[in-house]
Amino acid sequence: MTYKFCRFFVFIIVMLFVLISCNFESKKVKIVDEENLIINIWTVDIKSRFDKYMRYIIEKYEKLNQNIKINWHDFQKDEIVLKLYEAWQSEELPDIVSLDTNTLVNKINEDLFVDLYEFDEGISSVFFDRLLKSNEKNGKLLGIPWYTDIKVLFINKKIMHNSGISEEQYPKTEEEFFNLLSVVKQNSGKFGSILEPENIKNLILNGLNIFDETGNVNINTEEIINYFKKYQTQFQDSIVPREFLNFDDKIYLYANNEVAMLKANFSFISSIEKISREVYDDTIIFPIPLGKNNVRYSDTVNLSIVNNGKSLDETLDFINFVVNERNQTELINHFNVLPTNKSLMDIEILKIFYLMIQKSDKQN
Repeated sequence: MTYKFCRFFVFIIVMLFVLISCNFESKKVKIVDEENLIINIWTVDIKSRFDKYMRYIIEKYEKLNQNIKINWHDFQKDEIVLKLYEAWQSEELPDIVSLDTNTLVNKINEDLFVDLYEFDEGISSVFFDRLLKSNEKNGKLLGIPWYTDIKVLFINKKIMHNSGISEEQYPKTEEEFFNLLSVVKQNSGKFGSILEPENIKNLILNGLNIFDETGNVNINTEEIINYFKKYQTQFQDSIVPREFLNFDDKIYLYANNEVAMLKANFSFISSIEKISREVYDDTIIFPIPLGKNNVRYSDTVNLSIVNNGKSLDETLDFINFVVNERNQTELINHFNVLPTNKSLMDIEILKIFYLMIQKSDKQN
């Protein structure tokens, strides 16, 4: 009996030890789950361009914050709005979403986003004022500007000089721009510029009313027809290339001294430099000519915190990390976009663009 009792007692002790060990292990796992925070960030169509940079930023942040895991998902532009509403319905929203200003302010319910003014009072001192204002809706700040780009006018000084056009005559308005196109063609044989397909935005920029009295779109007015005729003349007389060109073809023509003036985003400059250092050196950057509405647009990408009921401290900390001075400097060095952090005003080439944005009346 004593031997059997001892065996039974040992068995009970072993089982208790196993149970205690199992319970201890389960508690350890639970503690890990509680301590590790997952931040989900959704971006729009940047993976092909920013993949290495995003992975680098995420890895760097996770090393500094070992209890935080960043999950990054990139979606196509035409699906992000639907994805957000589906996630809203299923209560599986991300923590951060990156959107252009137009989509952020005009296409998504503002209640989806946290008002960032309530959580960071010093935000206005960090970011460019005009970009912040563009992200406001009904007094709420829906997103922090991450990076931006703006269309400028690239001018080949040599072609303009050979066309008899001085720097004082460089176009400041859309009308002056169009008038110079034929001068360039006649005096130098080069294309004055490369025109893009007209869209509603350009009509508005040029002060053309596209709505009738009932509020419907109407582009059959005499004023708009005359505007298109002016466009048509440029093509028919070969003052500009007769077809609409893709990005690579535009670079090729401009970098081969065939085009005097070209409207393009700031990031275009790096492409010119790679193809022709000579043309790059002959190029100056000029503010985009203004239409009758005296408006310029910039293309800004923002970071917004989604109102999903989770703690905001870590989420805001990650956003501040992404947009801090050091990480934005790396971003502009690698991708030729413009930063949004005011502290980077010291970079000489950026001063031109910040002044242009400051004069802008509207952001895209």
